[in-house]
Amino acid sequence: MSTRRHDDEHAAARPDDVARLRRALEREATMVEPSGNGLERIRERTGRPWWRSPAAAVSTAVVAVLAAGAVGIGIGTLAGNDGDDRNEPAADPINATGPVEVTTQPALPPAPASPAPTPEESTPAPSDGAVPVYFVKDDGDTPRLYREFHRVRASSGDGALVRAALQEMAGEPADPDYRSLWAGMAVASYERSGGTATVTFDAAGREPAAEEDGDPIDVAVQQVVYTVTAVEQDAALAVTVVVDGQEVAAGATRGEESDVAGLVWLTSPEQGATVSGQVRLEGVASVFEATVGWEARQGGEVVESGFATATEAGPGRGTWSATVELPAGRYELRAFAPDESGLEGEGVLGEDTKEVVVR
Repeated sequence: MSTRRHDDEHAAARPDDVARLRRALEREATMVEPSGNGLERIRERTGRPWWRSPAAAVSTAVVAVLAAGAVGIGIGTLAGNDGDDRNEPAADPINATGPVEVTTQPALPPAPASPAPTPEESTPAPSDGAVPVYFVKDDGDTPRLYREFHRVRASSGDGALVRAALQEMAGEPADPDYRSLWAGMAVASYERSGGTATVTFDAAGREPAAEEDGDPIDVAVQQVVYTVTAVEQDAALAVTVVVDGQEVAAGATRGEESDVAGLVWLTSPEQGATVSGQVRLEGVASVFEATVGWEARQGGEVVESGFATATEAGPGRGTWSATVELPAGRYELRAFAPDESGLEGEGVLGEDTKEVVVR
């Protein structure tokens, strides 16, 4: 019986509590002063979807907190009093704390997009007059690029070192297994502007390698592009190739090394080098399970052999090395990419050889 009377008394108090809350909100409304550019700001906020605005998320959170607080105030006012003080006026929480100002953070600018990754230049920079030059050799039936370092005397001026390297590229490689698809041509000019470069050849009556010669024209273009970008130390450089005024390629960039470079390079010792009995073989490879086979041959016979592990397996490209003790004499050093049957199998996917003298 007492419980019902207590509830009835609280039900009778609700209209007064609601009226007090309404009066408090009306007093706060009279204190609001609209800003001069309020309409423009509203249009700006409503002109884009809410889910793309960081401020909208903050505003939503603030409104949710205030709404929860308002509900709490109402519940506390209506149900919080008990006993003898149930007929006393409820405290005015709004006037007790002064004007309430609700602010939101301005919209944050979007984070800048991460720049697209650019190709990395793995060729050592030219030094002491030695420049990287690319040639072509067949891995099976596929023509691929191989690199040599040539010593040049470059004239002064911008691009002189690149022109000298290109002229070497159009000449004879040190390794007789390599060839140039630009042999016999003269480098008429080389110009660079920002991220683009133009190479102009004087064919001197010779046409560049064509499809009917067995060498795709894009391999010839990549030979130029790799040589230029290696000397410039800029793997992202776009190269235009012109022959006798005719544009052969416009803005060509490096192809993926796994697609255009030789599967195994034997970069040291170089062709024709004289070395000590402790011979260190070094190179670069893109091979199955990172396995590189190597041999030392004399008179057509294998005198030493083994394998090395590249720092990265194909289709990646990693460096490799091996050391072998050899008696004095002339040798052919051979590095090769075995097929998946292993080192004992007959299949070889690609190879690189160098003739050296051991003292």
